[in-house]
Amino acid sequence: MAEPNLERGLNQADSPTADDEEARLAALGALAGGAAHDVNNVLGVILGYVELARMALGDERPDVLRRLDLALASVERVRMLTDGILAVAHARTFEGEALEPAGPLREAVAILARTLGAGVTIDLQAPEDLPAVALTPAGLWQLVTALAVEAAQALPGGGSIHIHADEVRHDGPDAPGRYLRLRVGHGGASRLAEPPGVTRLLGRYGARLEQRPGESVVLLPAALALRA
Repeated sequence: MAEPNLERGLNQADSPTADDEEARLAALGALAGGAAHDVNNVLGVILGYVELARMALGDERPDVLRRLDLALASVERVRMLTDGILAVAHARTFEGEALEPAGPLREAVAILARTLGAGVTIDLQAPEDLPAVALTPAGLWQLVTALAVEAAQALPGGGSIHIHADEVRHDGPDAPGRYLRLRVGHGGASRLAEPPGVTRLLGRYGARLEQRPGESVVLLPAALALRA
């Protein structure tokens, strides 16, 4: 009677346990999720540059604009795939790690300063002690780029765009807490239109957008407790 028990014990030792399988799947999920995050970061930069190219062309080359629109659609399809991978691999929302925004904001402005045109200057105010947000660097870059491009389009003769970031606290009954406030605009009286694609981006990160005369104001929740 002892031999069957011994054989069964040896078979159990050779076969993976439920814990082993769970660890293997977790490792695969982490690998897939990391790759999807990297792809999403690259896609965010590509989207930003395509939007800048569309702004530079204006209405002069409708044939090229159609090709750029096809490129945007293709990038969005890839992003939907990577979002699906993230959802399955991590079973979580599409938040990034806690991001300190001051550095990425400076990098975004450095790129925008070279691409918006010689007649457009950018005034950035982003102190180092800004609250961290649950956003990827590419997501922040895409958001700031879209808002800055919209502001630049209201300045056909050139001018100055301001990008100001600070911390605010919302104490009302609707989602109270700490927020990173981004103000992007040209300081004029005209009301800016909402850039294409920003609504979906804001919804992904639980942010709010308010259109005021001469500027767009975005409230991003501070990353106090990210879901794993």
